[in-house]
Amino acid sequence: QDVSWTRRVTGAMAISDLAAKEILAPPPQGLNSNDGPGRARKRAQATRLALSSLTWLVAKTRIRWSGKSEVVKAAVELANAWMPYAESSKAKHLLGDPMLAPLSLQKENEKDLFLGDSYF
Repeated sequence: QDVSWTRRVTGAMAISDLAAKEILAPPPQGLNSNDGPGRARKRAQATRLALSSLTWLVAKTRIRWSGKSEVVKAAVELANAWMPYAESSKAKHLLGDPMLAPLSLQKENEKDLFLGDSYF
């Protein structure tokens, strides 16, 4: 909710660092068995909040372009960390409830990317 674009960019860089250090990523499998889905749920909730804020910043119409790449980079790094758990069966195994995953992948047809897309 900060209105300073410079502080927002600095926050995005910090989120990017947390994702790179796997703090805002699913816990390692060894830790997951000791703690159950508790630690993973906390990380998923924090990631969901961070992704929501970063997406809001990118979608905001009146923002400065300098530093926008840092915001996008942070969002991509977070999404990349959670992408293996975007499928509901893997998210259910990790979190106990697939609705808690910060990302979801729903595919109805294997060729959805190419169907009805004149670009390809």
